[in-house]
This record gives sequence, structure tokens and C-alpha cells, in this order.
Amino acid sequence: MAAQQALQAFVDARAADLAATQAYVGQLVASRGWAPPDDAQLAALASTALLAVAINVLLMLLVPKGRKLVFDTVETVLAIALIVVLLAVVLGLPLGIIYLVLKAVAFLLNLVLGIPAVAGVVASLRSTVGL
Repeated sequence: MAAQQALQAFVDARAADLAATQAYVGQLVASRGWAPPDDAQLAALASTALLAVAINVLLMLLVPKGRKLVFDTVETVLAIALIVVLLAVVLGLPLGIIYLVLKAVAFLLNLVLGIPAVAGVVASLRSTVGL
């Protein structure tokens, strides 16, 4: 009984969303322009669109050819996303290497300039050149 009441509440909420969506679309048709939706209309549009997409995906999953199409599409999207990530990593390697080399050179220069004898030579060269 509680499950039936919860299902009825869900159906009633989706019906209210559909009514709000119809009112918004009717307003657009009447004004012949795109008025920016308020928060309630935006929530109703999103809920209706999500419900429509979910129903279509579920119907496609019931048919074997549709199931194959959905799984092939998901596999293709994931493969493309992984290829993009791999390309970003591979193309970012030279920049990372350059950054690490510059950090290493700066570290070594600080290390060498920290030696008192080298610091004295650099100071005498600066005073000779006039820097």
C-alpha cells in the first residue's frame, strides 16, 4: 500500500511537471519568442525531459537491437573519452619535462650559489662589472 502511494505521488508530481511544461511551451507559442524560464518552469522542463529520456532508454533496452545500440554507443563514448585523456597526457609530457628541467636548474643554481667560494667569486664579478 505504501509503495502504491509513493508511486501515485511520483506520477502526480510528474503530471504537475508536464502541466507546467505545457503551460511554458504554450506561453512561448503565444508570445512567439523565448522568454527565460523561472526556477519552477526550469525544474519542470528538466524533470519532463529526464523522464522522457529515461522512458526512451528503457524502451530501447527492452529490444535486443536497441540494447546493442545503447551498449555500443556507451562503449564508443567511453573509448573516445579515454582517447582524449590519453592524448592530453601524452601531449602534456613535454611541458611537464620542461617544467621539471627548469625547476632542477633553478635548484642546482641555488645549491651552487650557496657555496661560499662561489658566492665570493660571483660577488667579485658583480663588483668588477658594476652590477
